[in-house]
Amino acid sequence: MEALNGFDIVGYVDDLIYAPELRYLDEIRPGLTPHLASSSIQAQRQIIAAGGGIGVLPCFMATGLERVLPTILLERRFWLATHREVHDTARLRTVRAWLKTLCAERSDALRPHSWAAG
Repeated sequence: MEALNGFDIVGYVDDLIYAPELRYLDEIRPGLTPHLASSSIQAQRQIIAAGGGIGVLPCFMATGLERVLPTILLERRFWLATHREVHDTARLRTVRAWLKTLCAERSDALRPHSWAAG
């Protein structure tokens, strides 16, 4: 963990974090702050891939990158919320079913323990 001091950290712009689940740097090491920040996870991935620093990415976005701290695994769950009046409409049932199927089919790519370095 002390080795993190020698790296530029890539992460979110603190004032633009829209969900508490994205405040994960303190879970890795309290007080850890990004040197380079973006509100876009795509931009963060591009910065990391270009050698601009190290950061936390979802497993499915880390393909082709080297994992530097394999003992740190962060897991998040996201919820789909709908308005009560439209919750049981055919279009939302279809979207929910599609999302469940997609997540089940790609579960290996979504889980930290299944991600391989390199």
